[in-house]
Amino acid sequence: MTVSGFVFSQEAPLKFTEKVQKFGKVDEGKDVVLKYTFMNEGQEPILINEAKVNCTCTVVDYPEAPVSPNKVGQVTVTFHTESKIGYQERKIQLVTNLGTSEIVFKGVVKASQETKKEYKSNQ
Repeated sequence: MTVSGFVFSQEAPLKFTEKVQKFGKVDEGKDVVLKYTFMNEGQEPILINEAKVNCTCTVVDYPEAPVSPNKVGQVTVTFHTESKIGYQERKIQLVTNLGTSEIVFKGVVKASQETKKEYKSNQ
């Protein structure tokens, strides 16, 4: 008899007003700050234990205390645009005591004058 084991991560009962946010166009070097508001639609308090990001340019602040059922919480994401040129898309995985949830942001970072000059001088 062969038994295969799979681990499925359960979606956390976080209901976001917007899971995907677009920040439009910003100048390189400016910080983009996005706020994600959510409601705990579960039956027990939810605690965000970790926010996984794929770039050190993204900083995530989330509630340290559990959010009770039917209560609202907020996650704040700061994206540092220095040296990030062109279309940008970042996914953030929120790991909670009740599963995981993902939020996303996207937009375009316009090169600064300094970056443009540097690029031209290297051509």
